[in-house]
Amino acid sequence: MEKQYLVACGTDSEDGSFFTKNHFGESRWYDIWRVSPSGAAEKIDRIPNPASQANEESHEHGHDEKKPGKIAPVLKKKGVSVIMGRSIGANVVRMRRKFVVVVSRSEKTDEALAELRKRLSEVQELLDAGEERGHMILRRPGTKDPDSQKERST
Repeated sequence: MEKQYLVACGTDSEDGSFFTKNHFGESRWYDIWRVSPSGAAEKIDRIPNPASQANEESHEHGHDEKKPGKIAPVLKKKGVSVIMGRSIGANVVRMRRKFVVVVSRSEKTDEALAELRKRLSEVQELLDAGEERGHMILRRPGTKDPDSQKERST
């Protein structure tokens, strides 16, 4: 059976076609995609940001930097092993201990997912590296971005 990965993409767009412009933790929603080496990525779930929901209920606005990490346990429970966005934010080290972190140079989730599919062997290497893993940067399709390689933690 072919290995499949569950990837959470942070988005603010209603249709999920674009990553959030802010960092991953400030996303309005997290779309969960099933990705495998063959076949197209399949969206299987959408989770609202628990930090945003708490803020709406308490009539506060914005992301609470003092209480990070509300989404990580939810994504882990759903079986997500990879998180992807345009920016991850100050909690990147903590998130790398729990997930393979992928930073996309593309704003479009479909472009990033297509590029990620080509590099699933690298995703597996990062998963196998354990909690001290680095992160991955994906270039925009059609560019030769020099930092489109795995980054090691420093």
